[in-house]
Amino acid sequence: MQQTSDGGYIIVGSTSSYGGGEADIWLIKIDSDGDTLWSKTFGEIYDDLGFAVQQTDDDGYIITGETYSFGGSHPVVWLIKTDINGDTLWTKTYNGNGFASANSIQQTNDGGYIITGWTGVEYPYDNVLLMKTDASGDSIWTRIYEDNYSSLVEGKFVRQTTDGGYIIVSGPVYPEYWDFIWLIKTDAAGDTLWTKTFLGSPPRERLYCGSVQQTSDGGYIIVGTVTNLPNLSEAILIKTNTNGDTLWTHKYGIDYDWGNSIQQTSDGGFIFTGSRLFRTDPNGQLLWTKDYRGINGGEGNSIQKTEDGGYIIVGDICRTDSVGFLPSDVWLIKMSPDTGVVSIKNLETNVPGKYLLFQNYPNPFNPTTTIEFVLPHSGFVTLKIYNILGEEVATLVSGQLPSGFYQYVWDARRMATGIYMCRLQAGDYVETRKLVLMR
Repeated sequence: MQQTSDGGYIIVGSTSSYGGGEADIWLIKIDSDGDTLWSKTFGEIYDDLGFAVQQTDDDGYIITGETYSFGGSHPVVWLIKTDINGDTLWTKTYNGNGFASANSIQQTNDGGYIITGWTGVEYPYDNVLLMKTDASGDSIWTRIYEDNYSSLVEGKFVRQTTDGGYIIVSGPVYPEYWDFIWLIKTDAAGDTLWTKTFLGSPPRERLYCGSVQQTSDGGYIIVGTVTNLPNLSEAILIKTNTNGDTLWTHKYGIDYDWGNSIQQTSDGGFIFTGSRLFRTDPNGQLLWTKDYRGINGGEGNSIQKTEDGGYIIVGDICRTDSVGFLPSDVWLIKMSPDTGVVSIKNLETNVPGKYLLFQNYPNPFNPTTTIEFVLPHSGFVTLKIYNILGEEVATLVSGQLPSGFYQYVWDARRMATGIYMCRLQAGDYVETRKLVLMR
């Protein structure tokens, strides 16, 4: 996702093949309030997936991802250039050294494009792909990088650096091989200047990359995920100097958290998203977190600064029907500068907005915790806290509320250590969450 020159946003993703059919690349243009202006799909007879988009100098858009429609039994990189209305101007495919896929794209200072992803000659043996094209999408050069730890690596994210070269964050393609994060710095021709490998602490930690950004001091910030048990993960930040040497590393999360996308804030700190939203100071010390996931789960895939000094997050949120889980919706969260949520929107075709009671955070807590919920319709609402015996101990809300996002803080300093239940009721909707007070 990216904010566009008119103050709105452009989003790329993929339609679902749930229930039959094949996936297509989905391009969505929304206005500054999150309302859809138009959407376009791109695809042929097989799965076609969109992974990255950027507005170009001519106010059109460049999209990349992978296509099976033009690559036979294996994927190839698909590059699509559109005009300002999302209508196709040209497309290009690239097969690397056999088959390939692209995860990230950026228009470069010369008007061309830099793309990273993976390529291989025999599935699933993959190497990092870096490809430079001109403004028409014609290849200028291609570089392939093979690491020393695994033959299953991909370029996850690429950005042009202030010296005209490129920084790539990469790592293993498949979860069973997630062991390290690999940072690659190249010159303007894609020739390697240096690489750095980041490993988890023995014996169990394993790392996976999300994205990378060059920071105001000329170094780099990497966001990703660290796992140390089959069902336990944390988000991780790695801050380096200009040579890729580690300055500090911090981990964040409770039980099951991860990091996908990061931005540096105006005060030199960082804001990143994945399982939740995290905000840190310039040294990586956690300032606050927010959790917008619903009862069925969701995640933030990309966070971007906006012209008003705030941020916008795009991701997906799952939904269900009477027969179980359905595909996820595109999910947008617009934030005012630093702390406040302005609006939450689901971009979907046939499912109305839902009531949502989010898990409180932090949890366990001492002595305060934050409880958030979403109302798709106005109505009479109660939000109450009960102890383990079912006795009401606090009423946070009891009255008429309009639709919107709500946030309340429960101060439990006079309560005993133990388990409590938070109960939201709005019309026929009733939902509870378990809160753990631990002193």
